[in-house]
Amino acid sequence: MSKKNVRVSSAALVLCEIDEKYLQVMSLTKLEATGKRKYSPLGGALEMTEEGRLFLTELGAEFLEGNDLRIMLDEAKYPEYKDWFLAGEGREHGPVREIIEELTKEHPVFETLSADDFTLETLGINERRKVSERPGYEGELTLSVQEFYRLTFSESAEATMKSYCATHGNDGVALVSDEERLAKTFIVSGEKASCRDLEDFMALLQ
Repeated sequence: MSKKNVRVSSAALVLCEIDEKYLQVMSLTKLEATGKRKYSPLGGALEMTEEGRLFLTELGAEFLEGNDLRIMLDEAKYPEYKDWFLAGEGREHGPVREIIEELTKEHPVFETLSADDFTLETLGINERRKVSERPGYEGELTLSVQEFYRLTFSESAEATMKSYCATHGNDGVALVSDEERLAKTFIVSGEKASCRDLEDFMALLQ
């Protein structure tokens, strides 16, 4: 049987609710590539360890972006990848690194932020099969297995977040209403921005 290579990715993504609104952040990569404001939940690609890289090399993976779990793989090997991912060895766990990077470096909401400033609740594992919108991989079939979490900020960190969103008019970091997330769109600085409807999260919460 001939090989059919597909893109495979794994991430840790975060649901955060503040005053009955949903925290989403703008992708600077997509803004630079397309000029469009596209918002999605906190979090991002998980990383592999050297042990994980050895396993994935033996599995026949082609590595796309450094240590990120973004690879090309024979689709027939995906069940083995999924089993490895769920076993939890040879890879990063949780979104802490990505949260801190997104909210201090990519979007300077906080001067400093640590895992002491928020709590994380595991919601479960999400799996999906969809066409990628990531710049450089547009239109490619992507198989994803993801960790989902719920984040709650400390009182002081939440106050900082609310102040930042209000001061910046939701530009870069936004608190999206229920109506806006269902419409997958809202207005930022007079321009239309897209956001995620978070239905994958809602399905796990039912």
